Amino acid sequence: MRFSIFLCVVLIMVGCGHVPVSSLLKLNKVDVLTVDPGDIRVAVSMPDGIDVRKGGGVLKVGVHESRAGEAKAETFILAKEKSPTGLAGIPGATDIQERIMIFKISIIDLPRIRVLQNEIAERKARYPDDVQGFLSVDVSACRLTSELPELIPTTTWLKTRNDRPFFLLTKSIDLRDVIKPEELESELGPCLP
Repeated sequence: MRFSIFLCVVLIMVGCGHVPVSSLLKLNKVDVLTVDPGDIRVAVSMPDGIDVRKGGGVLKVGVHESRAGEAKAETFILAKEKSPTGLAGIPGATDIQERIMIFKISIIDLPRIRVLQNEIAERKARYPDDVQGFLSVDVSACRLTSELPELIPTTTWLKTRNDRPFFLLTKSIDLRDVIKPEELESELGPCLP
């Protein structure tokens, strides 16, 4: 039995309901115990006037409580990749008008996440059918301008191995369609310096 992951890339309130079935199938094949955390990349497109909050990319990895032990989770701040490998490995990226940012786990956090992987693997070895893990990515946005754009489309991709391309998670979701109008101003507040 594989130790699969549950992963959503969340921009404010965008959830897994917007992930295509084909992507969910790919996510289900990812094994959080064997994936190299240094290979994980999350790509996010944002329209002009919208940016990712400072420290707004967060990766959370852990296991749920079970006979194997108490729930355990750790949170890692994602770093914006300074010199991304380019858009060639991102399907449909050349068709997108918005800018695309790529995030990765900070090199400082890689040893800590590998220790967590080992702890989860030890639980899994003792209780093969009773360990349920998760991996989630949240990316929260902010606005660079005083007015919000009329449309706020965003697309997200994930890559879990250096030798494989990104795959689509969500496509052209307008944040105005998933955030309640009365919460839009506070959820997409001004970016702080």
